[in-house]
Amino acid sequence: MSSNGFGKNISIAEVGGMGNLFPRLHKEKEYDIKEICELCDKKSAFVFGPGACPKSVMGTTGELVADVASKVTNLVNNHSSPYKTCEIDSPKFNLMANLAISEQPEPAEVGNLTVRVDGSDVPEKLWPEGNLERHYYNDVSPKTVTYEGWFAAAERIYRIDEI
Repeated sequence: MSSNGFGKNISIAEVGGMGNLFPRLHKEKEYDIKEICELCDKKSAFVFGPGACPKSVMGTTGELVADVASKVTNLVNNHSSPYKTCEIDSPKFNLMANLAISEQPEPAEVGNLTVRVDGSDVPEKLWPEGNLERHYYNDVSPKTVTYEGWFAAAERIYRIDEI
């Protein structure tokens, strides 16, 4: 992230959605991060999260990672790696995005959750036999998986142009 991080009073904006991709691709669906902030009552805010970058901005479609300096990753043929990350000045994105919006610079309260699951104690519906064991290359315990997450609670969730 190009800022010092997100702060208090976080809002989440879920913009667009899968309906813009299926059953028909709606390439014309464009959104503006500044307008999204205004809709969420955050006039001057730090925004970060994943979305889609329109062809009208980059010349090709790409994946958008919005933060103070928006960055776009797109696939390229003549590059040292199969993708290239570019910074853009445009606040535009399309199809969908999940954005966290925060105005206050003070640190947010963050919670930690760790879950350890033993595959032998979980119902078959939730843990298909052998589905996750040894899924990760450094996993040496065949039937145990540990998940860890860090969470900052949002005060509000906005669903904008839900499809």
